[in-house]
Amino acid sequence: VLGIKNLLAQGANQLSGGEKQRVAIARALLLKPKLLLMDEPLASLDVKRKLEILPYLGKLKASFGIPVLYVTHSVDEIMSLADRVLILEGGKLVNQGGVPELVSNIHFSAQTRDDIGIVLDCNILEVDEQWQLMKVAFDGGQLWLPKRRDELSNSQCRLKILANDISVTIESQRDTSILNQLPVEVIAMIPEDACATSLLKVKAGATTILVRVTNKSLSQLALVSGQKVWIQVKTVAIIR
Repeated sequence: VLGIKNLLAQGANQLSGGEKQRVAIARALLLKPKLLLMDEPLASLDVKRKLEILPYLGKLKASFGIPVLYVTHSVDEIMSLADRVLILEGGKLVNQGGVPELVSNIHFSAQTRDDIGIVLDCNILEVDEQWQLMKVAFDGGQLWLPKRRDELSNSQCRLKILANDISVTIESQRDTSILNQLPVEVIAMIPEDACATSLLKVKAGATTILVRVTNKSLSQLALVSGQKVWIQVKTVAIIR
């Protein structure tokens, strides 16, 4: 499961940081624990090694059925691995809940202004091998995004869409390179302090989506609550 078979003949000093961490996880699993505590296991690794290990960590629950208590400061790791999140500040529990509801909250304390967006749990409907894309469905519509090597139809995936990566149009667009267009309803406009922008809350089906727009655009489009508009989401901007 952890891809270490080809490392067994090597000495410990011959392993990379990511390989050493995979061996350490395997060693812990051999003890057949009832619970696995992982305290910032990727903190000492560079971005490349983190991306190398994340898929292996994602397989642990499915492969071994062991509950994992995972401590991290990384929103990306939370998004990739967690089912439920507990947020601690100063040693006290201040919030808890599922990943989509917490990370999609504009007051989620673990993220910066530029991290604000929504997290969606989606079903994979179709894989397009010719263009290396896949179509996913959520409770609000369908989206195209780049596929990964191991993804199949009728499975699930989690994705994040940043508020900065969505645009608003009054009508559906025809001559555009953007594959994803969704009809939505404006439900709220939230000015951002000392900024030239506002956060727009729109509803697609049962899903609330956050969109960051300039106040000038907001004025030019004359948007009001209850108005029906369209949003555009760049396929290449969707985060996995």
